[in-house]
Amino acid sequence: MPRRSAESIYITDIPVQPTDDPITRIMKRIGAPSLSLPAADYNRMRRPILYMWEREGKPLYIGISVNGVARPFGFHHVLSRMKPTDNLYVWSFSTEFALKTVEAELIREFAPELNTAGKPAGSPRRQFPTHYEFRMAEKRRLEDRVEYFKTSLAQAKKQLNEIEIELRGFDPRAGVQRPN
Repeated sequence: MPRRSAESIYITDIPVQPTDDPITRIMKRIGAPSLSLPAADYNRMRRPILYMWEREGKPLYIGISVNGVARPFGFHHVLSRMKPTDNLYVWSFSTEFALKTVEAELIREFAPELNTAGKPAGSPRRQFPTHYEFRMAEKRRLEDRVEYFKTSLAQAKKQLNEIEIELRGFDPRAGVQRPN
């Protein structure tokens, strides 16, 4: 399609007809969209995702985002080095735990050369926790949360008891005042 001068906001010279539907009219003015995303795909891409940068059949980087495609499609220190022939694959997940587990397993299995976080200097591979280690860490986090809530519950019960003692015998509806 021929392009107009730099001053023009339109990039095609295809005449727009008043009878064309709005989408056709827009495409005639500015060309086909770079990406067309149905609502179901858009909603799926807002969930937690795992993404993989691939070059010539080899994974170069495997990463995750709990905010959907915001991380890989925004500025990303690694993905900004992609070549035109590279591919980015995206899979959506329903839970963050499954996402992290699969990421660790894939990185451990394929050892992408650009997954370097946590590697000691000169280390050939990053070591990732096994599924068992993930589950044990999750168990410890949950036990810590239980302890926190037990302590909070005990403190709340103590405060409630103090308030009940203070208010004993006081009924504002009946006009009864607290004894002095």
